[in-house]
Amino acid sequence: MLKNQVSQQKHCKKVKKIGFAKLHKCGSSSIQNILLRFAMANKLNVVLPDDLYPTTDFGKPHQLFTRQLIAETAWEQAGVDYDIFCVHSRWNQKEISGLLGEETVYFTMMRHPVEAVISLYDKHVPNKIMSLEDLLQKLMKQEQDEYIAEVVAYMRNNRMLYDLGLEHQQIKNATAVEEKIKEIDDNFDLVLIMERFPESLVLLQELLCWDDSDMVSLPINQIDPSVKSKLSQNTTLFLEEFLAADIKLYQHFKQKFLKKLKTFGKEKMKEKMLKHEQNNLQIKEECGIKAVPLNYTDANLQFMHYVLSSGHHHCRLMTMNNNDILNAAMDEQQIRATRALSMKKRV
Repeated sequence: MLKNQVSQQKHCKKVKKIGFAKLHKCGSSSIQNILLRFAMANKLNVVLPDDLYPTTDFGKPHQLFTRQLIAETAWEQAGVDYDIFCVHSRWNQKEISGLLGEETVYFTMMRHPVEAVISLYDKHVPNKIMSLEDLLQKLMKQEQDEYIAEVVAYMRNNRMLYDLGLEHQQIKNATAVEEKIKEIDDNFDLVLIMERFPESLVLLQELLCWDDSDMVSLPINQIDPSVKSKLSQNTTLFLEEFLAADIKLYQHFKQKFLKKLKTFGKEKMKEKMLKHEQNNLQIKEECGIKAVPLNYTDANLQFMHYVLSSGHHHCRLMTMNNNDILNAAMDEQQIRATRALSMKKRV
């Protein structure tokens, strides 16, 4: 396996207290995979639900996260100390920081809102009867029917701000949006940008002071780009107006991200990105990992699926989709929690 290449930042210590706001359709499944693998390798406790059905979140996607949502889990009943939060939820800084404690590093990843909506429509809107372009054209003409209303509600406009805790009725309130952006700025140590994923990984590694081997990754839940919805300039502009609050959020943190890149240094960044790419290629070769299309007939899509020749646990975890790696983490944590509960009863 890839050697445990130590970060050059000799002065720092690996961060093991992490709060990651996993926003919908922002390409954050690959980041979650990295975090869960690190948690399992280091026997860290993750804030997890006790059941992934029907969704990979805490079962109440419209509710802000509260500790009550994990009250019935074995790990909560065992009274474990939590180290990592990385599951889809509506972010609640007070509750999550109460779980993780002081010295926790917080970060998230954002994506251009138009691209996020395209991804949501392509992957998750069932029984499509029209293209996204046609649907937006009808919205522009203020044409409404039951299907359009249902899809728009399903897409939940300005989803990044909603996931970060802003209520829908506040989306049109400029003051509320500004206050939420400031709150995120104050609470989060880093905001990654999906469109700059390789650079984001480098900045994340520096923030967490992790080894190169901790950062190896594969794209998760990636679809064949040839089937991605295409939008005209007019519908793109309309969608940007529709998503004005999320656009404001995204542009604010993209500018901060670009400043961080400038401070980091262009040559240093190129060197680090090349190192990550080489490490990813090496691990794919060692594990015998190959990407193959997997038909997802309900949505008429092809997802990239991984097959591997190695049975090594680390190799298998790298190639797992959201549900599978969350289940693997839950299984390992269940063993620790059961043991802790047993010891608790003896005292």
